[in-house]
Amino acid sequence: MLIHGFPSKISELFLYVDEDGHNLIRIGGIDIFYGKEHENQYPASHMVDVPEIIHTDYDVVDINDNYLVLLDGAGVEHNNTSVPNNTIGDNIRRLFDDGKGVVIIIRAGCGIEAVIAAHEKV
Repeated sequence: MLIHGFPSKISELFLYVDEDGHNLIRIGGIDIFYGKEHENQYPASHMVDVPEIIHTDYDVVDINDNYLVLLDGAGVEHNNTSVPNNTIGDNIRRLFDDGKGVVIIIRAGCGIEAVIAAHEKV
């Protein structure tokens, strides 16, 4: 769901009644792209926004100037994704340098894309 405009995975949900007798829901969540915690409260009768999140697998064909050259399932090449500066990026480089096939998973939604996992192609 969206908490303060950030797509988040719900980590806590708490229903309570305020001093005026209104039912409120406090929702806490972790941003699915950046890992930051967000919290907000809503009247129990209100609707919340739920974004469409897509996970896509890509084969890593090459690494050029810190950008991944990717091939999707339809055989279309993509080259606008940078190598992440974290352990996932280190894993991609290590597997690729060892000459192994690398598959990455990209999570996309709300105009944001992020590499969330990488593993050796089976």
